[in-house]
Amino acid sequence: MNPRQGKQATAGSSKGGAKGKAANEPVATQITKHILKDHHARLGIEQDPRTWPGHLVDKCHLKLGTARNHLKGRISNRRTLEALAALFSTLPEFASVTFVQLRNARSLKAFLDETESGLQVELRIRRRGDINQIAEELVGLYVCYRHAFDPGALNNQLTREVLVINRDGNRLPMQMSYKLGIPDAGQRHKLFDGEAMPLGEVAMCVGTSTALNNPKQASEWRPEWDRGRSLFFRRRLNEQIDPHAKFGILSSTVTDGGFEPCSACVLLTRVHDWEKRDLDKFMQEVTVIQPIDDMLKKDFAGIPPRQYKWLKIFLQNIPRRIEAGVQDQVLKLWHDRFRRYMVPIMQLVHANNKVVTPFKANWP
Repeated sequence: MNPRQGKQATAGSSKGGAKGKAANEPVATQITKHILKDHHARLGIEQDPRTWPGHLVDKCHLKLGTARNHLKGRISNRRTLEALAALFSTLPEFASVTFVQLRNARSLKAFLDETESGLQVELRIRRRGDINQIAEELVGLYVCYRHAFDPGALNNQLTREVLVINRDGNRLPMQMSYKLGIPDAGQRHKLFDGEAMPLGEVAMCVGTSTALNNPKQASEWRPEWDRGRSLFFRRRLNEQIDPHAKFGILSSTVTDGGFEPCSACVLLTRVHDWEKRDLDKFMQEVTVIQPIDDMLKKDFAGIPPRQYKWLKIFLQNIPRRIEAGVQDQVLKLWHDRFRRYMVPIMQLVHANNKVVTPFKANWP
């Protein structure tokens, strides 16, 4: 046996000694060891702690002596902690870690509580089809219309939100804006952050909204604001409507009262020339909650009364009547009606240059 290995094994065999040593270590060293122990594979680091100094040399550009001293519990300088924070922030649950957090952390537990690293969820799917074709179908910017969930909204308020789906290699990250309650004037928009993924003929978007997804609002974030959201829609309906709009069902929770889970039909309109947009500014301006007629008569101005009626029907969250006296027992989308009536609505809005709406290129 290597004498050095034997010495380490002996030192670690005494539980009291190990605890005492850990308790005297700087919190930054405790954090480093915790992350390397639990997340070494995701960082491309071996499990054996004896290899960690060498890995920190490679990944953080530290000197070997500096890396060893940090892991031994000796005080580390600013440059070392900044390099470690940059490495740890490549993990989504530690994305907001900074030098200041490592330097000022009161304890390992407090650090983990602040970074909310206690839970990580992974969804695994088998992607079928060509990623380029899937990206062409889904990637883009959408202005979304649905009835508001907030209890104060009653039944006559619509919320207008922004969904963006990007491409990052084989992944399709998504973000969706929202605002809380009524009135929303002056309120900073918040974000759901997650993934869009193809499942059969359907697209599924799943995201969460916490202080991690909204770092600019982290200092004022309230625990009851933590929420999740899912959105389902058909990837393809037909070549006439696909370039302009999609039809989906969105589910989330109410943030006031009983925090009830709820769902609503949602109309997604594609934004043309969206790459030119300042996304943060666009989301802030477009995301609003307004009375249904105030919003629809402005954004879809000029369409005939019959088509306006169908526009409102698409957003109704009422199970459809199959025949006289027989009603469906669950909320479903009527794709056939959407194909038939949504195409002329979008054609009229796009053809009318006097209509200024967020999903058209004439939006300022």
